[in-house]
Amino acid sequence: MVFEAWHIWLIVGIALMVLEIFTPSFVAGSFGIGAIFTSLVAYFSDNINIQILFFTGFSVLAFVLIRPLLKRIEKKRETATNMDSLIGQSLMVVEEIGPDQKAGYTKVDGDMWRTISIQGEHFKVGEKAKVIRIDGNTLYVEKITF
Repeated sequence: MVFEAWHIWLIVGIALMVLEIFTPSFVAGSFGIGAIFTSLVAYFSDNINIQILFFTGFSVLAFVLIRPLLKRIEKKRETATNMDSLIGQSLMVVEEIGPDQKAGYTKVDGDMWRTISIQGEHFKVGEKAKVIRIDGNTLYVEKITF
């Protein structure tokens, strides 16, 4: 089988798009888009200078237009990690939380956390509490209302 220039551009473009799956920067993806579009140009023109010119142009265009859009989308999808992931969760009270900022304990993934009611509410053992904020190693919770 004889490979023509457009075959090579297409194979390189697909390989770069696959590489982009493993890299988060969209640089390889920009070059992949450039190579795929250049394969269309190469189908109609055998001039390598024109192909390189179009490859450069398509790659820069993809990088300039698409990358900022993807960066905005990526920032929106940030997920809370570590302790921040506890905020908003409902937890089971394992040691009574008293009124007027008297600390009790809740259990999270096998770990005991010192817990205080934000509104000075009383929580009995077995009740559910929703985490509002974290300060150091203390969870601040409120009652869950349905």
